[in-house]
Amino acid sequence: MTNGYFSPSIVSKYTPARASVPNNTETKTEAAFDKLPTEANIKQGKVTYAVDSGVVDAYVVSLSHAPSAYGDGLLVDVKIGTGNTNTGACTVNVNELGVVAIKNYAGADPEAGDLPAGSVVPMRHNGTNFRIVGAPYAAATATAADVVLTHADVVLTHADVVLTNADVVTTGNNVTSAQAAQTAAEAAANGIYWKVPAVVATVANITLSGEQTLDGVLTSASRVLVTGQTASEENGVYVTASGAWVRATPLDTWDEHIGAALNVTQGTVYADTEWLCTVDPGGTLGTTAITWVQRPAGDMKKADNLSGLASAAAAFSNIKQAATTTATGVVEIATTAEAQAGVAATVPDCAGVAAAIAALGSGTTAASQTEMETATSTAVYSSPGRQHFHPGHPKAWVAFNGTGTVAIEQDYGVTSITDNGTGDYTVNFDTNFSAATYAHVANCDRAVGTTHGTEGIQVVSRAVGAFRFICASAVPTPTDQELVTAAFFGDQ
Repeated sequence: MTNGYFSPSIVSKYTPARASVPNNTETKTEAAFDKLPTEANIKQGKVTYAVDSGVVDAYVVSLSHAPSAYGDGLLVDVKIGTGNTNTGACTVNVNELGVVAIKNYAGADPEAGDLPAGSVVPMRHNGTNFRIVGAPYAAATATAADVVLTHADVVLTHADVVLTNADVVTTGNNVTSAQAAQTAAEAAANGIYWKVPAVVATVANITLSGEQTLDGVLTSASRVLVTGQTASEENGVYVTASGAWVRATPLDTWDEHIGAALNVTQGTVYADTEWLCTVDPGGTLGTTAITWVQRPAGDMKKADNLSGLASAAAAFSNIKQAATTTATGVVEIATTAEAQAGVAATVPDCAGVAAAIAALGSGTTAASQTEMETATSTAVYSSPGRQHFHPGHPKAWVAFNGTGTVAIEQDYGVTSITDNGTGDYTVNFDTNFSAATYAHVANCDRAVGTTHGTEGIQVVSRAVGAFRFICASAVPTPTDQELVTAAFFGDQ
C-alpha cells in the first residue's frame, strides 16, 4: 500500500532481516497515523471545525489539519466569533491560504445577520469562493414569535391551502381562516396582490433620505409610499432612516410590483386609502418608470360586495364615483345636441363626435408651413411650432449690451453677436433668410434712466445669414451703447 501517509519497503519472504527492519516499519506506521486527525476529533466531528479569530465581515480560522491549498469541495465549519455578526458581504481566510469571498447558497453576498455571532456556519469551496451550505441562518431559525402576519401579507388561492379548525388560532380582531382564504383568493384571481401597509403616502417629489414630515406625519423608520418622484423610476415603498432610504421588503424587486396593492394607514389627506401599482412585467427596478394610483373610494374589495343586489344598475350605483381632474371615475355621455349646444358638462357620444366637431366650426387642423407663410387660410389654426413662419412674425430679434464684452440679454433666432470694434456689431442668425431683402428695426441707446443723446444706426451690410450695423452719434462717431435692440422680418 502506498498513499500520502505511508510508503512501505517490501521485504521478500524467507529473507533474513535485522531487527531494525521491522522496527523501522513500525516507526513509519506510527508517523503515518500521526498525520491523521485524533480519534477524539473524528468522534466529535471537529476535523472541519474551526473558531473564528477575525473581525466583523473578515473571518480568520485555522483547521487542526491544515489543507495545503483551496480546492473544489473543501468543507469548513466556522464558528463565528463573539461580536462578529456579519453586516453584509464578508470573507474568510483558512490557515493563511488567502482571503476568499463568502457567498450564500445562491451565489449572492450574504445579507446582514446571515452569519450571527456564536453560530456555526458550514461553507464549502467551489473552486472560486466559499458557499454557505443550506439556507441563511437568519431565515432558518425563525420561530412563531419572530413572525407577525396580517391579511395584507399573504396572497392565497383556493388550491394553495387547505385549512381546518385546528390549523388557525384567531382572535376577535382577526378574520376567520375561511374568510381570509376567500378574500386573498378573490384578490389573486383579479391579479391584485396585497402587500404590507404603508404608514403614510406622498404625491410630491421628495428627497429620499432623512426623517421628515409627510402628509402631517413625522416619519421614524416608517414604511412610506412614494408616488410623485420626477424620476418616476424612484417611486415605490421605502423604509425611512436618518440617512438614505432603502426600498421596503417586499417590494424591493420589480416582479413584486406587478399587481401590488396596499393600504395607507395615516395622514391628513391619504389616511385609510388604497393604492394599486400599474406596472407591467419585464421592467427593471431603478430604471423603468413605476406608477401607483389611488383606488377610488368604494372600490370593490370582495366579489360578493355586489351579491344580493336587485340589478346591475343598483350594484354600479354602489361603487361609482364622479370623475375629476385628479381622480378616475364615471362621466355621463352627452347627446349630440347637448354637445353642439354646450349645455352639458359631459363628453359627446361616439356617434355624435363628428357632428359635434363640425358644429364647433373650423380651426381643427394645424396650419402647414406653406399655409402660415401664405397667411390667407381661415380654416386652420396656428400651432406654436409653426407660428414663426407667418410673415407678420419676426424671424429673429435680440437685445444686448454693446459695451465691454458684448452680452446677449434676450434673443430669438440669433446665434451670436460679433463685436467688430467700437459701436460696430454683427447679428448672426440661427437660420438664413431666403434673400437679403428682409426688413430690420434696430435701436441704439444708453442705459435706462440716463440722458439720451442723438444716437442712430448706420447699416454696414445686410446678408442672408447676418446683419452688420454701427451705433453712431450725429457726428457720426461710432460709440458702444449699453442697450442695443434689433428685430428682423422676412422669409426664411
